[in-house]
Amino acid sequence: MAGRPRDQENIHFRNMKNGKRKLRSTQRQLEAVARKQKFENIMTAREGDQKLFFKLVNDQRRTGMEKTTQLKFKNGIYDNPDSIRKGWAEYFEELATPSSSNYEDVLYNNQVELDCLLFEDTYISNLQNSEKISVTEEQVEKVINTLKSGKAADCANLTSEHLKNGGQIVISAVTKLINMIFDVCSIPDLLKLGIATPVYKRKGKPLDDPNSYRKITVTSILNKILEKLYLEKKDETLKNAQSPLQRGFTKGISGLNAALILNELIAEAQDLHRPLYVAFLDAQKAFDLVWHSSLLRKLHQSGIESDSWLMFKEWYKDLTSQIKWEGELSKVFSEHQGVRQGGVTSPAAYKLFINPMLDHIETQNLGSYIGPIYCGTPTVADDVCLVSNNPEDLQAMLDIQGDYANKEHYLYKVKQNHLWFNLMTNNLGISP
Repeated sequence: MAGRPRDQENIHFRNMKNGKRKLRSTQRQLEAVARKQKFENIMTAREGDQKLFFKLVNDQRRTGMEKTTQLKFKNGIYDNPDSIRKGWAEYFEELATPSSSNYEDVLYNNQVELDCLLFEDTYISNLQNSEKISVTEEQVEKVINTLKSGKAADCANLTSEHLKNGGQIVISAVTKLINMIFDVCSIPDLLKLGIATPVYKRKGKPLDDPNSYRKITVTSILNKILEKLYLEKKDETLKNAQSPLQRGFTKGISGLNAALILNELIAEAQDLHRPLYVAFLDAQKAFDLVWHSSLLRKLHQSGIESDSWLMFKEWYKDLTSQIKWEGELSKVFSEHQGVRQGGVTSPAAYKLFINPMLDHIETQNLGSYIGPIYCGTPTVADDVCLVSNNPEDLQAMLDIQGDYANKEHYLYKVKQNHLWFNLMTNNLGISP
C-alpha cells in the first residue's frame, strides 16, 4: 500500500526520522544562540539603551509576564516599590561582595593578591617614566559621534546629546579631562558610579526570586568615552590573548559561529562513524562573580603592563552602583567583584578572565579536531561547550574546568553532559 513507510527497519523511514531529529536539534541550538545573542547585544551596545530595555519589558508582557510586585530575599519579603528597591540593593550588594567560603585554594588566592600588589607598586614607582596614553581632540570627537542618541542618562544626568551638541568647547574640555586621567592613571569616583536595572531572564523562573534577574548597568557617559579610547589603543593586545574558539562579544564574529563549529563536529563524527561526547556548561552569575585581582593578574600575563595596567585597575577600584526601580534610586553600594553588564570594557574583561581555562584544555590535547584543526571548546562568552570523541577525555576536560572554577571563585553548571552517536546505526542520541 502506497504512503509513508512505518516499518522501523525501512531505510527510508530511518532516514526520515534521523533527518527530523537533526533538524530539531539544529533548531534548538539556533534558538539558544539567538537568546544568548539578545543579551550579547545589550552588552555590545554599551550605551544603556532605554529602547532596548523597554523592548525586553514589552516582550515579557506579550508572554503574560508582569513586573514583580514582591521580592523574596533571604528571610525577608519586600512587597512595595520602596522596600523592593531596598531588597534589590541588598541582594546586589551581597552578590558584589566576595565570600571567603569560595577560597578553596588559599595558597593560590594569596599568591594572586600578592602578585597584584607587586604589579601595582612596580608600575606606580615607574609611572613618571612610562609612556602615557594620550588622545587628540579629533579622536575624542570621533568617539563622541559614535555614541547613540536617545539613550538613558547617566548618574550625572548626562546623555550623548549633551556632548554631541556642545560644540568645540565641550570636545576640548573632554579631551583635556581624559588626558589628565590617562596621565595620572586615576578616575574620579563619579565616573565609576553606575545606575543598575534588574532585567528578568524569562526562563520559567519565579518573578519574586532575585536570582531570576540579571543586572544591567548604565555607566557614566564620560567613562564610556574613556573606555572606548582605551580599547582603541589596547584592543589588538587583548584580541591576541583570546582563544580563537571564543565567539562571544567579538567584533565581526557572530555567536552563531560556535553553533556552526559544533554542527561540523557532529557531521565529522557521523561521516567517520565515531562517537561524540559533548558537555554544555554555563557559569552561574558569570559576570557578577569575576574576581578582580585574578582578572588583573591575567591582564598582566596578556601583555597589558605599566600605566595601561594601572588604568584598567582603576575601572575596578571603588566601584559603586545604585538600583533604579519604579523611577527611583536606591542607596549607593560598593562592588568588590564582578564586571558590569553594560560596561564598555566588560566583554573584553570577561573573555580575558575565562581564556586560560580554554587554553589549558587545548594544550593538554583534550577535545575533538576537524582534520588538524582543534575545535574542542567552542565558546560564546560564559557558555562553554566541551567536545570529545571519548568519555575519558571529556571527563578530563570537565575536571580542568572544575578546578579552574574552584580556584577562580565561581561555579559552572552542566546543562547537558552527554551527546552521543550510535556507531552501528549512525543515530544521534542524548542522555543525562
